[in-house]
Amino acid sequence: MIQFTLDGVKTTGSAEEVRAARETFARDKLLRLPGLISPELAEAVRAGMDRDGFKPPDEATMKSTYGGWYGPVRQDLNPGPTIDTLDARVNSPAFLGFVRDIAGTPPLARCVGRIFRLRATDEDLPWHTDAEGGRLADIVIDLSADRYEGGRFEMRDAATKKIFTTVDDMHYCEGALARISANIEHHNKRVTSTTQRITYVGWFVPE
Repeated sequence: MIQFTLDGVKTTGSAEEVRAARETFARDKLLRLPGLISPELAEAVRAGMDRDGFKPPDEATMKSTYGGWYGPVRQDLNPGPTIDTLDARVNSPAFLGFVRDIAGTPPLARCVGRIFRLRATDEDLPWHTDAEGGRLADIVIDLSADRYEGGRFEMRDAATKKIFTTVDDMHYCEGALARISANIEHHNKRVTSTTQRITYVGWFVPE
């Protein structure tokens, strides 16, 4: 339906496919995007992560609500061409328009993202909404060429705590677009393997 390539963003979905995607997102508050990153771009991103390296979370993250939890188990990709490349794709007019169309949001100003890796933990990640700062949706992209175990993504009603959507098996280079709302909480189950989970996560904010 849509794919990030070495050259930019390629849209291939038919009008019927886009209509079906809207319905899926409205029902599940989530839309899976298989093969969001092309094989060629995936290889460039993998090589770039090896080159750029990872570092502990910055001071702002450590001072955030969940900084104390994330600090010991998370590392962020260093600034450089790799994160710049993915930031350019998610902020392209084509992808911002796609997200607006699927999620039914107001015009979007930008997507603020980062690449990070999480090692195995004893506990699941905390439930949260991500609704601060006017965020309307987020994109999660699996960048783990070496497969990990655990990490199931779950969404639930913030009031009733009833889980309504789960993703157990995200594939390498697959994306997932999720609704952000004060009424919806989400989290990941803990990673249980020694192989770390690497993801790009971005948050869309309105104009």
